[in-house]
Amino acid sequence: MHTDTTARLKFSWQSLHLILPVVAIAWLAAPPQASVDITTTDTLNFTITSGFPTTPTPTGSFTFDDTTNTLTSYTTSWDGFSFDFTSQLAAFDLASLQAPGTFQVATPIFSSGADIALFRLTVNATTVEVDVPVPALTTTAAAQGTFASSPALSVPEPSALALLGPALAGLFLFKFRANRRGPPTRPA
Repeated sequence: MHTDTTARLKFSWQSLHLILPVVAIAWLAAPPQASVDITTTDTLNFTITSGFPTTPTPTGSFTFDDTTNTLTSYTTSWDGFSFDFTSQLAAFDLASLQAPGTFQVATPIFSSGADIALFRLTVNATTVEVDVPVPALTTTAAAQGTFASSPALSVPEPSALALLGPALAGLFLFKFRANRRGPPTRPA
């Protein structure tokens, strides 16, 4: 029994010496597109400092692709309305997006012949606003205050995790084929 365990341990070390060069070559030959994309998703935490009547607290989040330094999404919601700030904040870097700021929201506001809900953000001394149409009988509401982001964990995109599957399958196949040959024999 002792010789069988020794043969298995020896086989494992032999496998490792064969696998490492293959993994190194595959890693070096991998195209740049196979690199891991990291995205940062932050939650926006709003604090109302004044408003009328009692209004719901806005919510929001943004997603930033750290690999390409690109904002992929920046959205807020308030009182049943959604506001997309992605295009207005696309030029900002991650540190600027994570800086605290101020906000103002109001509905309905009469603009260009229609009622709108207006959401205004001030981020890094830059003010941007988004408006959305609202039904004619929308209740008047307004609020203002501050907001800050709370970073979530940066996670690899699913495509990066998918690369792990073929690698594990290759290792399994290599070990399966090696086991079919049987343990290494020693000359007598």
